[in-house]
Amino acid sequence: MVDKSWATSQPPIYFVRTTGGCLSPIFPEGSLHTVSAHHKPIVGDLVAVWFRPNFGRDEVCLVKILQGDHASTITLLMLKPLTLLTVARSDVLAMHKIFATREPNGESHWVSAILRSRMLEFLQCEGSA
Repeated sequence: MVDKSWATSQPPIYFVRTTGGCLSPIFPEGSLHTVSAHHKPIVGDLVAVWFRPNFGRDEVCLVKILQGDHASTITLLMLKPLTLLTVARSDVLAMHKIFATREPNGESHWVSAILRSRMLEFLQCEGSA
């Protein structure tokens, strides 16, 4: 069991590791992400979203691309399968910006640069499939 109260009291910088392939090929499974609890995420950012207890998901934290940011909801983008997930803000304990990643092969990247370059490739491949 994970103590979810940690979601609102993290240090300014912390790390999360992705499991599953929902953000591949942009971020391979097992990537280690550097998260800032103090920089406000904006639409298009990679984010770590922490959920309140009893939200109804097994995951304590999801790593997704922020697609929409509204007063009462946020919308998260998953790539595999290509899906949008809209969540009520009342179900979110915290949402933090991810600014760097280290892939399982050891390569490190600034997230903004990797999102720009790989997202275009991904969308071109998806469009031709």
